Amino acid sequence: MNYYSFHLGDYAAHTRHLSLLEDLAYRRMLDLYYTTEAALPADPAKVARLIGMRDHMQEVTDVLAEFFTKSDDGYLSNRCEREIDTYKAKAERAKSANKARWTPKQSDDASDSGLKSDTKSDLKSESVQIPTKNQEPITKEEPPIPPKGGEPGEQKRKAAVSLRSFLDDCRSTGTTPIPDGHPVFAYADKVALPRDFLALQWVEFKDRYQLPDAKRYKDWRTVFLKSVKGNWFKLWFVGADGQYALTTVGQQAQRSHKEAA
Repeated sequence: MNYYSFHLGDYAAHTRHLSLLEDLAYRRMLDLYYTTEAALPADPAKVARLIGMRDHMQEVTDVLAEFFTKSDDGYLSNRCEREIDTYKAKAERAKSANKARWTPKQSDDASDSGLKSDTKSDLKSESVQIPTKNQEPITKEEPPIPPKGGEPGEQKRKAAVSLRSFLDDCRSTGTTPIPDGHPVFAYADKVALPRDFLALQWVEFKDRYQLPDAKRYKDWRTVFLKSVKGNWFKLWFVGADGQYALTTVGQQAQRSHKEAA
């Protein structure tokens, strides 16, 4: 677990009697418990070493005795076990929901997507029904400048072209700009990025790179993959609950493309 709920009131009510070192030991034990998602070792000396408090064995031993229950598996915390079970159940539900949403059973009517009519033929396995959340992180970072694209083996054989030329070539040859099986889909699944966010990235990607002063690249598919991995346009963020949500920029892009459809 990279995140767990921390209730200030509950914690303060149960730990006001602890010394500073005991409080430090307890907090570090909680972090270790949630990070490993397992009971603390049965040997207090090993616990002390793992939390960096080998010179404070008395405090470590006292905290273990007060807040944890020793078992065959080590020192257990009922509260930690409940939090871990809740976290796993929530993650599994999110995974199942995301998987169910992107089954092949989708409409071929481009109007269902709420975006431009050519989006579905460009980006396979997508359905654009973009949720909206108003929460977003505060950031002053500017979108990074996209690096030069192109696979090493192709740079010697292909010249850099505009995105418009690349899309025209795809249409003339009957190929899909981002076909099924492209690594971008595997990456999106790996990080649990919703496909509707991926679709929004593609539409925004096309708009930005078809401007008159847009850059040219040798491999536009690779450039798109990099734009997704780097979230170049800052369309989404991951909230404290581990779920994706649109930023203000993402919501503006969503509205812009719906109005243009």
